[in-house]
Amino acid sequence: GSQTFTWNASDANGDQMTFSLLYRGEGEAEWKRAISGILEASYLWDTTKVPDGLYRARLVATDRPSNPSGTELEGGQSSELFVVDNTAPQIDKLSAIDESGVVRVTGVANDATSLIRAMEYAVDGGEWHAVLPADGLPDAGSEAIEFTTMTLEPGEHTIVVRITDTALNSGTGRVVITVE
Repeated sequence: GSQTFTWNASDANGDQMTFSLLYRGEGEAEWKRAISGILEASYLWDTTKVPDGLYRARLVATDRPSNPSGTELEGGQSSELFVVDNTAPQIDKLSAIDESGVVRVTGVANDATSLIRAMEYAVDGGEWHAVLPADGLPDAGSEAIEFTTMTLEPGEHTIVVRITDTALNSGTGRVVITVE
């Protein structure tokens, strides 16, 4: 939900400087102002105010506070593209099959903006157990979920699957199964 920007800037004759931070999404032509008049050399931007996607930031520095109107200087620099991703991965088609007390769980993890970073599951509110995607490597925006649990006692069990993306957003899904 946030992006931190830091920078180094100086004025050759020691004038006081202020900074403005602008941003624009990929494919957008105009810069939008995130904040103006910053005195510090860092800013924490609340990215929940913009949709997920690729963005550039532009820092503009001015020595306006130390100079008469019309004599101030201004300079700026733009960042490389960076990702804003505040949306949790989704879990689709989650299902479970009892195979003699061991439960096979399948489904699909999807993230529209980032790559899947981690998968894990918990049974009945217990400890999290890490699992790998079906292909063995969490390296895509869509990953097949396929794993088996440890042997479970007969009765009803709730299995929660948690997926985390590279932006550290987590999404969960659950499936309830009765083990015979």
